[in-house]
Amino acid sequence: MKKLLILTTALSLALSGCTSVQPIKTTKKTPLETLNIKGLVLVEENKATLNINNVNYRLNSYIKLFQQPYYVEVIRTDRKPISKNTATSVAKTYIKPRGCTQTIQLAPKLNQHTADNTQWIIGILC
Repeated sequence: MKKLLILTTALSLALSGCTSVQPIKTTKKTPLETLNIKGLVLVEENKATLNINNVNYRLNSYIKLFQQPYYVEVIRTDRKPISKNTATSVAKTYIKPRGCTQTIQLAPKLNQHTADNTQWIIGILC
């Protein structure tokens, strides 16, 4: 009888609590999740932070294995927006010593950016 009372009480508490349960809020996607990098592989040894004109940029490069181009991710460490020209310039400065054996060529059709321009992926052939 005691077990039945405990079970009934626990069940009623659980059911009454269900009416006040708030839906789980989904977290916002991070900028990287909003860009299409499916099928790309991060080149771990190319991770870098560069200071250009007193602004720090965090950079990564992604590739499709054994293929060109490089997909260079450009993010300001202070998370402020970046212009397309600045992102392109920073990406070129970054990738040249990290694998380019030929003249750098841009692949603008591969460029992507977040809606707030805080993150860019710049396509570079070299």
